[in-house]
Amino acid sequence: MVTLAGVVTVVVTVEVVGFLLLLFELQPAVNELRAIAAAMPAATETRRTVPLPVMSTPIS
Repeated sequence: MVTLAGVVTVVVTVEVVGFLLLLFELQPAVNELRAIAAAMPAATETRRTVPLPVMSTPIS
């Protein structure tokens, strides 16, 4: 006979194991997002220092 406590224990165990596996799979993606976020201010600063070409003829 299956008890409610047994079913709850199995479900909680499966959920916890699935969550831990998901964390381990997502770790490389999290590291990549952190690297991209760290590079963003540097890219913005570089873009600001580059002069934009000025158009001599207006578009009409």
